[in-house]
Amino acid sequence: MNSQGLWTLDELVTKIQNDLELHEEVFVVPGDIVSYINDAIDDAEQIIIDLFSDFFLTYRDLTVIAGENQHPLPSDLFESRIRGLYYNQSGWSNTQSALQQYYKVKKMSLELQGFILVNDPWQYRLINSSDQTQKLYLFPAVDVTSNNRFRLWYIRRANRLYAGTDVLEKGLRPQYILAHAKCAVMQKEGDPSLSFELENLKAQREAMVSALSRLTDDDEDSYLYPDAHTINLSYGSGWDE
Repeated sequence: MNSQGLWTLDELVTKIQNDLELHEEVFVVPGDIVSYINDAIDDAEQIIIDLFSDFFLTYRDLTVIAGENQHPLPSDLFESRIRGLYYNQSGWSNTQSALQQYYKVKKMSLELQGFILVNDPWQYRLINSSDQTQKLYLFPAVDVTSNNRFRLWYIRRANRLYAGTDVLEKGLRPQYILAHAKCAVMQKEGDPSLSFELENLKAQREAMVSALSRLTDDDEDSYLYPDAHTINLSYGSGWDE
């Protein structure tokens, strides 16, 4: 683990190889294990967001081009889940004046698009044509190129692991990731012990769900934000517990 107690991709692969005695294996190579680990992250990500929709909440200041209506969205946006788009005429800084023009950019009703004038407050829609990536469409067109006037709050995707030093972020319980990847390896090998590891995977999923459920609340007015202790419970050490 690194200095923060987070598992690297190399450490995850090595543990799976050691636990399943794969060092002499030619049927399952390290590249396969990396793919299975990222499949496990895909699954864990969906579980986490279903249980606690704002766990991966983040923001980004968008770069927009003068005269353009269509603007790129963050590449790590999860399933178009936007929490809010905000505009600040003077840009975002730690010394914002009370006189700065600041407001939430509203989602536009399609019926009103023909009535929006050049000097009206911005409104937006997401568009997703088959021949292009999903983009943010602003009405009216942006009047000045900037990289700090439009701030997008959104749900991001969990980090995938590709380089050996990439770390598994907190919230993606390593016990679950390891069990998930081991099941995939054992299934490919036709390992007769697969049923036992499937039971472990079920237990690790229940442990992750139990820990994450303590971060949720039914209504936003009494929203329960995650504290470090509860996130650590969700994350776990990665060793058998």
